[in-house]
Amino acid sequence: FLNKANHIIRGESFDTRIEVPLTLDDDELFLLFKMAHERDITLNEMVEIVLQEAIDREKSVNSIES
Repeated sequence: FLNKANHIIRGESFDTRIEVPLTLDDDELFLLFKMAHERDITLNEMVEIVLQEAIDREKSVNSIES
């Protein structure tokens, strides 16, 4: 938050994405590394994809229930 606030104050561009702390066990981390490798992308990009899919799935379930 402070990093983004400093950029705003200085009128500089900044990354508008949020940071989400994750705790992953070794098996989960290995699986994500393997999935990222298969897609030839970085681990961060793979985590972003997985999180976005989870968010989209949750939105879909919630919209059906409403």
